[in-house]
Amino acid sequence: MTQSMRIHFAKKGIRVVEILYPEVDTPFSEGRATKNAISPQLAASEALKELNSGREEIHVKRSKMIYTISRLMPKRGLKILNSGISKEIETILRER
Repeated sequence: MTQSMRIHFAKKGIRVVEILYPEVDTPFSEGRATKNAISPQLAASEALKELNSGREEIHVKRSKMIYTISRLMPKRGLKILNSGISKEIETILRER
């Protein structure tokens, strides 16, 4: 979708940038973030650093690895991406 938007809006002089983050420890996670989560400050600083370089696709920290695996081995990449998500959803639903 981002690539399509990039082509469409380029004609209008609008630059479209895709930023992929790993897990970020935000208030949304309500203290359930895993040890792999990065801070919001780190997420923002990494994204801004890459934005200033002019890149159109930015992969912050661990998302670089997940993106590469998902391109080479889509099923394995999806499994890695979702590995902690289903457990977290189950935990949240049980608590509510």
